[in-house]
Amino acid sequence: MQKSKLLAVLRTFSPSEWSRLDAFLHSPYFNRRTDVCALFEYLRAQAQQGFPAAGLEKAAVWEALFPEEQADATRLNHLNNWLLQLVETFLSIERYREQEPAVRDNLLQVYLERDLHKHFHFQWRKSRRQLAEQPADDLASYRQRYLLWERREAWVARRNERKYNEALQRANDYLDQYYFARKARYLSEMLDMQQFITGHYRLSMLAEVRAALRAAGELPPLLRVYDKLLDLFDQQGSERAFNRLLEAWRAHLPAFSPADAKRLLYHAINFCVYRINQGERRYAHALQALYEEGIQTGILLENGLLSPWTFKNVGRLGLGGKQYEGVEYVVLTDSDRLPEREKGDALHYNLADVYYHQQQYDPAMDHLKQVEYTDVHYHLGAKVMLLKIYFEKGEEEAFWSLLSALRVFLRRDGSVARNVKRAYSNFAIWSGRIFRMRPEDAEPFRRKLDATRAVNDRSWLLQQIERKGAGKSGS
Repeated sequence: MQKSKLLAVLRTFSPSEWSRLDAFLHSPYFNRRTDVCALFEYLRAQAQQGFPAAGLEKAAVWEALFPEEQADATRLNHLNNWLLQLVETFLSIERYREQEPAVRDNLLQVYLERDLHKHFHFQWRKSRRQLAEQPADDLASYRQRYLLWERREAWVARRNERKYNEALQRANDYLDQYYFARKARYLSEMLDMQQFITGHYRLSMLAEVRAALRAAGELPPLLRVYDKLLDLFDQQGSERAFNRLLEAWRAHLPAFSPADAKRLLYHAINFCVYRINQGERRYAHALQALYEEGIQTGILLENGLLSPWTFKNVGRLGLGGKQYEGVEYVVLTDSDRLPEREKGDALHYNLADVYYHQQQYDPAMDHLKQVEYTDVHYHLGAKVMLLKIYFEKGEEEAFWSLLSALRVFLRRDGSVARNVKRAYSNFAIWSGRIFRMRPEDAEPFRRKLDATRAVNDRSWLLQQIERKGAGKSGS
């Protein structure tokens, strides 16, 4: 049973969830099978011991449940499947109970179907009042408003009265808000992604959504910001459109859910990253300010913790501005805000980066040796940093050995996204070419590198071309 779907689900349960599942399984409304309860009790005992492998052998499970009977693998598999189905039902009910608007909406439908008009009106007014007290301006609230008036419209339609139906108009208007907000979100995500990947999305109804938003007049806050975001993409990233987006985002920030606030901030961050990658270094200051704003307000924190990649990007920005002491201080102090599992790798990798940028190669390599590669991107980043150190020190044998290892890793590892793999592969190709480059090849190399679309660390490669072209062998 060690690799069963049931065990995979149960391993995620908290102590309180085990207790609630116990009550659920012992309720005759949901389950009347005592053997299912027996299997649950056995697995719960195993969970309290950390799921030891010996206790999860099918023979051990059967012996514990049916000591007087001959082993029957088919029966045990069926029992396992019945428990899994009940666990899935339990999880669905748990999620349903957490979603109060869905509970209210289902109750409205029940009262409508049973022609309980008095109950329907009481629940409808209660739901409307609760929705009005909900401050968030997000897709969920748009959907809830639409469904609330959709139920009202269904009640009015049952009366067959030929007169103006306010509920019909309201349902239509709120459906528009919900639809265009969700559509604008998808389109924005695709437009954003296309700045960094080689694939191409089909941007269906982009022009229609843009026209609808322009014609809508007064927009709710979330749609207003998405309108500015689509403007930014439409105007090919003008600085004026970028500033209008930030102005709208900050003005309506208190109304947004944490998820929407973070999503919209990352769109602005990605815009800055893209412009910097295009050589517009003036956006580095804006990017650093956005990161700092996101951390200080908690928008970029998840349960009070900082993403290792945000942590890394903030450091890289400071290093790009040669703020070495400041970045080292941030790395040492803010690493406590990282998730425990990534803390060690993030600390050592980013300290290595600080020392590398100061050309303190020995301490940089000491920290790289302590990176345990909890994530493939640390693995790649550490190899590239070490490769750059060997290049700049002119250590030919170590450089070519590591370059070969990097190429093998990129070829064999299936966990690296295709566009990321291409960028690192091109870096490997170009770093090898530049290592052997003659000074007179500098200009043609620079032109060819500029024409190469996806290259990791392009600015460093161009810097090495310039140095080689000037007859220098390293830093």
